[in-house]
Amino acid sequence: MTQRHHPKATRKGQYLDTGSLADSGRMLQVHRNTVLNRLNAFEKYTRLDVQRPYDAAAVIIALEWQGDGL
Repeated sequence: MTQRHHPKATRKGQYLDTGSLADSGRMLQVHRNTVLNRLNAFEKYTRLDVQRPYDAAAVIIALEWQGDGL
């Protein structure tokens, strides 16, 4: 059985730190398109596009408030 990665893995990964799909992919050891697919899945569920600065800031604030900070 293959392991499925939850979008949260990318969200709490490096994308919000670097803003780079390629850098995030290298750090997560996945292709940049995988990072993009995970971010798209996150957007589908939350309606927040972390590639937009305002939405990324909202996600970071929510994670910090919840105690799941980056």
